[in-house]
Amino acid sequence: MGYLKANNKYGIIKEFKVKCNCCGCEIKISEREKIFPKKERYFCSRSCSNKRKHSNETKEKIANSLKKNLSIQKRVNERKIALSKNCLQCNKETINIKFCSKRCSAIWKNINLKIGRKGGLASVKSQSESRRSKNEILVNYVCKNFNQLNLTNKYLMDGMLM
Repeated sequence: MGYLKANNKYGIIKEFKVKCNCCGCEIKISEREKIFPKKERYFCSRSCSNKRKHSNETKEKIANSLKKNLSIQKRVNERKIALSKNCLQCNKETINIKFCSKRCSAIWKNINLKIGRKGGLASVKSQSESRRSKNEILVNYVCKNFNQLNLTNKYLMDGMLM
C-alpha cells in the first residue's frame, strides 16, 4: 500500500540515461519520474566521484597550510633533540625515556634497587617456616592437645612424621 502512495506522489521508478560528470561515459540511473534530477552531478564510479579539479586559489590555500605544518613539525623535531637522553644502563641515546629496552631496565633495577634479591629472600623465609599441609598441622594439634590418639612418630598424609 505504501508504494502506491509514493507512486502517486513522486511517480513510478524508471531508468534514465545520464552522463558521468568526470569522464563523460553514459550510465543508467533508477529514480522516480517526478524527482528525476535528484542530484546535480552523477558519476559512473567511486574513482570518478573522488577526482577534483582545484582552482589556483584552492591550490594556494593547500600549499600555505602544508608550509605551516612543516614549520610546526620542525619545532617538534627540535624539541625531541633537546629531550634526548642516554640509557641509564648501557648509555645508548634514547628519546624522552630512561632505558632503551626492557632488558636494560630489568638489569639496572636488579643491580641498583635489589628488587630481585628482596623477592628471593622473602621466598626463602616463607619456605623455611612451614612445609606441612593444613591437614598435617591439624592432626598434630589434635594429637598434642587432646591426647586422644597416640600418633607420634607415625606416617601420616604423604609420608610426614608426627
